[in-house]
Amino acid sequence: MKKRGGFSVVELLVAVTVISILAVGVRQTATAYFAKMEQNKISEFKADAVSISQGVFYYAFFEGEPPSSYRDLMEQGYLVGDGLSPWGTPYELVESSGTWKVVAADDKGKRHVYAAQAER
Repeated sequence: MKKRGGFSVVELLVAVTVISILAVGVRQTATAYFAKMEQNKISEFKADAVSISQGVFYYAFFEGEPPSSYRDLMEQGYLVGDGLSPWGTPYELVESSGTWKVVAADDKGKRHVYAAQAER
C-alpha cells in the first residue's frame, strides 16, 4: 500500500494554535499602537491650541480687538501653518461668554476644545 501524503490532525492543531497566538499578539500590538497615535494627536492639538491662544492674545493686544476668526490670525501674521488640526479638520475659534475657545473635530466627529485666555 502507498502511504498517503499530508498532515496529521495533531500537526494541523499545532499550526492553528501557533497562528492564533501570533494573531493575538499582533492585535494587541496594533491596538496599543493606534491608541498611542490618538494620544499623540491630542497632545499635538493641545500644543497647537496653546500657540493659537497666544496668537489670539497678541492679536487682541496689538489690534485692539480679538480676531473674528482663525483666518484673521493667519492673514495678519500672528500664526503660520495650514490651519488644520492633527486630524485634518480646520481649527475654529469660538467665542463663549467673553472668552475664546479653540475647537477641532477629530476623525470620529468628537470635538476637542481648548479655552484661550484673551477676552473681549
